[in-house]
Amino acid sequence: MTPRQVMGRDAGAVRACALRLARAAARTTGVSRLALCALSTLSLLGTRPLAGRAQMPPIRPLGPIVDTAKDSLGYIWGFRTLPHGRVLVNDASRRRVELLDSTLAPLRVVMDTSPSSVRHYPRASGPTLPFARDSTAVLDLDALAFLVFDPDGRFSRVQHLPRPEDSEILSGFRSAIDATPSLLYLVPPPPWPLPPSAVPAGADSAPSLPPAHDSAPLIRAGFSNRRVDTVTFLEIAKRYPNSAASDSDGHRWMVPTINPLPIADDWVLMDDGSVAVVRARDFHIDWIAPGGTRVATPRMPYQWHRLTDSEKVALLDSVRQVNAAHPAGAVTLTGPHGSVIRRAMVAAVPGPSELPDYASPFVAGSARVDADGNLWLQERLSEAGDFAPVFDLVNRKGELFDRVQIPGATRIVGFAPGVVFLSSRTGAGESLVRARIR
Repeated sequence: MTPRQVMGRDAGAVRACALRLARAAARTTGVSRLALCALSTLSLLGTRPLAGRAQMPPIRPLGPIVDTAKDSLGYIWGFRTLPHGRVLVNDASRRRVELLDSTLAPLRVVMDTSPSSVRHYPRASGPTLPFARDSTAVLDLDALAFLVFDPDGRFSRVQHLPRPEDSEILSGFRSAIDATPSLLYLVPPPPWPLPPSAVPAGADSAPSLPPAHDSAPLIRAGFSNRRVDTVTFLEIAKRYPNSAASDSDGHRWMVPTINPLPIADDWVLMDDGSVAVVRARDFHIDWIAPGGTRVATPRMPYQWHRLTDSEKVALLDSVRQVNAAHPAGAVTLTGPHGSVIRRAMVAAVPGPSELPDYASPFVAGSARVDADGNLWLQERLSEAGDFAPVFDLVNRKGELFDRVQIPGATRIVGFAPGVVFLSSRTGAGESLVRARIR
């Protein structure tokens, strides 16, 4: 059944929109290509007018751009604002960390791969995090430690991880360092056992797998005492097991199943050491103080729309089309008689009954805190029609007081008082700009 059959709409429009959002996903932080496909499809499924949005602030454009970086960057993997308007940029594509002045002009290279470099760029780099007293920490996965740089961008020392076994987690999930100093990060559940790329002959189904986890702990690990505490638990996006597939020549392989409509909580570390946890199920914030005191602020306004069965079917049908057009990769298979082929790995989708009845009000992984202590949450759906990201601004009282639309095909990489830093793709590199919030 196609979206056209289900909704009486033009399937080509749905498909074109989904593909456009899929391409844009590569430029959006924390959002998978398939999640954006689901977002685009939902926006075209004839949802009711967002009348409930009347209680929300109107969407306004971001303020003017005031500075543009003189040189193009490769890919901004980390970003840190420093005193006197300077910024430190971790350029993962070009494997260097560079210090820029208040006008975004280059001052000097802090770390790269050249023989003359005082500190060589790690072979496997991780996130760039604020450290104590305006210092900056860059994760070196090989050394299982953070490389710490002072406020002038000069190498200071090595800070070893409190739990070296979690180094791979830090490279793929959000982390933060508080003033104690301790490292905060979410510990995801262990992955399901990964079956071989080709299922042995005679196997009729995928291996049995343990039940999926629906939550994960946010922990705080001390650098000096190695003490580990659980701050809270967050709901995580539902995972689906892989399934077995085969062809008429006897080749068998495993097919990954993606979640096109993830619902997951998000978190950020505030300047005072407290943690803000944004709950996706009812759109409120839990504020957890360093001592463990918890305060939950009221639910924020959002126009909840219950997905009908036909909308779920149309959404999944559109995601399948995007999956087929954009395979997740390729796998080499060996048949029962020694024949070897290479096959595109096209992700599967769950059944309609597996999808939630309500979409999350915000994009998982989008939560950020600006220099004024306000949270920025990217809306999953809004009445803005040009697909430029819209962010809800929430103050410490848990009040949604402003809604800001940033230019399309850009992503937020950092904040300074009254300004936001954006990057966008420019050919083979990225352009960095500083814009006023108002």
